[in-house]
Parts: sequence; structure tokens; C-alpha cells
Amino acid sequence: MAVPPTRHRSWVPQVLLAIVFLAIIGGSAGYLAAHRQLQREARTADGATATPGPECPKHTETLAGVGQLRQLLYIHTTASEVWICTDTSGRLYYQGHLGQPGQALIEGATSLFLATVQREGPDGYVATNTDPKTGEVTKYHVTPQALRREHVGHPPDAYEPALPN
Repeated sequence: MAVPPTRHRSWVPQVLLAIVFLAIIGGSAGYLAAHRQLQREARTADGATATPGPECPKHTETLAGVGQLRQLLYIHTTASEVWICTDTSGRLYYQGHLGQPGQALIEGATSLFLATVQREGPDGYVATNTDPKTGEVTKYHVTPQALRREHVGHPPDAYEPALPN
């Protein structure tokens, strides 16, 4: 006598398909996480930039000369990055970078370090730079929403909205 076919095997293809999809999703997520971590390590290893987070770039710490700095604010725009950092005494520092994350900070060419920073409003800061050659004053107004460069006496201002981190 023949044994009638059972329905137990009808779910096997569905389970195998679900396993394949989960493996693809998991593998993709793992790859992306590893790729981002490698990028962070590469940027931090050469001292060029820091990952947005609690630490400021090593470049900034070297120029400040006061030990480790803590990041208070980081913004990234289509043209630049800005860090506002503080030391243990509460003194504020500005690090601007004309370029994209991961590119080298070259003081005087692609980056600007300033120790003349004050709080401005509830969530902003203003850093002032006086050009030693011309005496021209530029103020960098930084908030979580934007970077605004004010060329004192020489309008118009340059405005860069922040990109999502």
C-alpha cells in the first residue's frame, strides 16, 4: 500500500527563501558597519580628522597645546566641516576644515584653528579671526543648523546649512 504524500514539505522552500533573505540582509549590514569602521580608523590614524563624536581632531589638540579636547559641536556642510571643542578649563576652540570628512587638515590651506571663540545664543558659537596681514576680521557663526561666515565690513555673508550626520 502506498503512503499518501504529506504536506510537511510544502513549507521547506519558504523557510529556505527566508533564510537566504536574512543572510543577505545580515551580510550587507555587516559589510557596511565594517566599511564605516575602517573609514573611521583611517581618518583617526593619520590625525587628519576625527569622527563626529566626543573627541576633537588630533590636529586641533596639537594646536591648542592643552591636552585632550572634548567636542561640543560638529557640523558638516556641502563645503566644509567645523568642530567646536573645549578643554578641561572650559576654554573654547574652533577648528574649521574646507573640504570633506576624511580629507587632510592642512593649517593655513584647508583648515583654520582659532582660540578666540565665545558662546552665541542658546546653541551657537562665534569664532573671530583677524588676518594679521590685512587686519580684516571674519567671524564664524556656528550652530547645529549652519555655518555662517561674516566678513566684517565686507558683505555679503556666506551661509552653509548643516547636513545630517
